[in-house]
Amino acid sequence: MEKRLTIIGWGNMGSSLGEIFASRGWKIFSYDKDKKKLARKKNIFVCKSLQEAIRSSKVILVAIKPQDISSFLKEVEVVSPSSLFISIAAGVSTKFFEKKLNVKVVRVMPNLAVKKRAAISFICGGEKAGKKDLKLVGDIFSLVGEVVFVEEKWLDKVTAISGSGPGYLYYLLHLFYKSTLSLGFKKILAKRMVEKTFWGAMKVIENSSLDFKEWFDKVASRGGTTQAAVNFWEENKMGEIIKGGIKRAVKRAKELSLK
Repeated sequence: MEKRLTIIGWGNMGSSLGEIFASRGWKIFSYDKDKKKLARKKNIFVCKSLQEAIRSSKVILVAIKPQDISSFLKEVEVVSPSSLFISIAAGVSTKFFEKKLNVKVVRVMPNLAVKKRAAISFICGGEKAGKKDLKLVGDIFSLVGEVVFVEEKWLDKVTAISGSGPGYLYYLLHLFYKSTLSLGFKKILAKRMVEKTFWGAMKVIENSSLDFKEWFDKVASRGGTTQAAVNFWEENKMGEIIKGGIKRAVKRAKELSLK
């Protein structure tokens, strides 16, 4: 049976998912208000209108910004009750979709690593979504990494860790990069040093049964250089600062949510 999927919104996430799914045997239909984003796309069927895109498949992946969801739903004219809508919009509840459209809804929170097929995607279903729908969405998103099924109440917290996590990491890497420059290293070497150090450290612990604290204890010698830096950070309550930032992110996710 032909596997057909419509993607509404061809931004960073929508395009990354669409191109990977197309490479794995899915027939991808797409629509974006910005026609330039879909110019000269190979293996992607570009739709001229939103309604054409929705008619093209029973499975519709909505990959647009949360602030654009309300206007998007107003533009949807006719949709089959048997359609399955998959939303990756942060903070937009399945109930919000269900109130506007008489369809099955599954909500997914992937992260940036879909680009490398190394994502972790959290999935929950709305009231009308059945086990087969959840399995289908799980199978689709397993093409770009690991999938985890959760209750919807967890998704704002997931957004604050998994969804925003890559951004936090890049911010921290930037701070380490600036610190490396302050020691007198040239830009190219400083960037490479930070990249390889953190990438290598993550590869070492990949699939390990040890927790992060156990790994820290293995590499930080008492009275050594690592411990000296960590002592300074702990004196300045770095752990509390990070925890406070995460709480702010959760709070913001709830503020932005559409119920």
